[in-house]
This record gives sequence, C-alpha cells and structure tokens, in this order.
Amino acid sequence: MFRIRAGIPSASRTVKLGADYRKTVWPHPITPLDDSVAQLMDSLNDVILDFDNIDEWGEDATILTFSHFLPRVELLPEKRYLSLPTLPACSGSTFLESRLRELNEKMSSKTEGMKHLHAFGHSHLAYDLVVEDVRYVHVPLAYPREWEQRRRSLEIGTMAGDESHHRFPVSIWEKDTNFPSEWLGGWWSKYYTIMKREPHRTKELAPWVARRFKQRNSAAIVEDFNHVKMEMKHKLQHPSHWNAKGTWYAEKETMKDRKQRAS
Repeated sequence: MFRIRAGIPSASRTVKLGADYRKTVWPHPITPLDDSVAQLMDSLNDVILDFDNIDEWGEDATILTFSHFLPRVELLPEKRYLSLPTLPACSGSTFLESRLRELNEKMSSKTEGMKHLHAFGHSHLAYDLVVEDVRYVHVPLAYPREWEQRRRSLEIGTMAGDESHHRFPVSIWEKDTNFPSEWLGGWWSKYYTIMKREPHRTKELAPWVARRFKQRNSAAIVEDFNHVKMEMKHKLQHPSHWNAKGTWYAEKETMKDRKQRAS
C-alpha cells in the first residue's frame, strides 16, 4: 500500500471500509494491516518470471506486463483531488514497482530498443502516462453509475461515448504494430503531463471533494480549479509542449471532433 499522512484515516480504518479487505481472510500472520499480503502475492512472480532465456530475446524486445493494483503513486491523482482520500492506502504496491524496476534493469542491459507497457486497474481512472521509460495504461470498465457521474475521467481511446454501446475495448498490443503509436487519452494523465504534482498541498480540496466534507475553522480551503483549467487550456494550444513529451503525447483530435468530421 502507499503511505498517506496529514490527518487522513489510518490503514486500519481503510480496511474496515474497503470490501476488498472485509471479504478476504488470511492465515496468521498474514494481514492487510501491513505489507505482508502484498509481499506474499508478489512472491508468486518468483515462480512465474524466468530470465534464464533472456539472451535469446531480440534487440527490439517488447515487454507487456499486467497487474490489478497500481505500481506507482504517480498513477493516482493527488489526495486533494480524491473523493475518497484513503484510496492510496488500498490501491498500490511498492513491491510491484520494485518488480518492474528489476525487469527493466535486466532487459535494458540486454536490449537497446526495449519498449515496456504495463497495464493496471483498480483505480477506475483512465490513464496513459509514461514514467521512467515505462508506459502505464489503465482502461477502466467501471460501474454504470460512474459513467453517469464522471464520464470524463473514465474515457480513453475507443472506450468513450455517451452510451455504453458506443464504447469498445481498447487494443494495447497487436502482433504487427505492437503498442499503440498514439496517446490513448485519459483526463488525469493529460492533467499530469501538463501540470506538476504538488503533494505538499494537503490543506486544499478540489471543489468536488470539498462538497463531501464539513469545513472546520483553520481547516481545508477549496482550491481554485478555474485557474488550473485555464492553464491547461493555454498549454494545450501550444503543440511544442506536447512534442517535448514524446510522440505518444502529440496533440490529437478528440472523439467529438472525429464524429463531427465523419458526419
């Protein structure tokens, strides 16, 4: 799990609230209150992963890895943007990140043109983001009520549209073309491509989060999100900003633009 601070409820409180914890039973001394469950699950990779034949892999090796949970905290919005501020405590695993780092180190020493895409889930937030040479993609199926309440944070690639029958599975790998050459989308990955992370701002809340809590004296203040939208809009109008991020982040037509052009 990722560590959370600044007055946010402890992991034990999160365990009581999270169905993933309440509906599982582990033999002593394994417990979701510490890292023992994550460590146990990660140890299974020692049986699955085999690097004995790594020398036989081609120079342009392609790596596609999967996990349900998040390997990096950068794949979640910062705490002030989360309606459930304890979400980081039940979303990720540092063991996953260590495992991916080990894989990359072993592969990079053998292949020069290595490409690595890691598909993850759990957060129900669409992402296509490159962090330290690994491309992280999440295509959430989500619940119907989530599509009604916050569709913008779920849409990515062909998984987009007002109606469910307009949404299609997203291809993240094909035999002939490998990984998608274009950026797939994802509102929060776009946001963090443009805006820097500021996790020290723990006394502010986004407007949609502030509405869920009662403010006390000298407590959290509501972040002015309008200036954020203006800054994002300004930077989106300058392709040079996107080009500096790599070919995956080239400015593309939106789904709405494509539908209008097709009609």
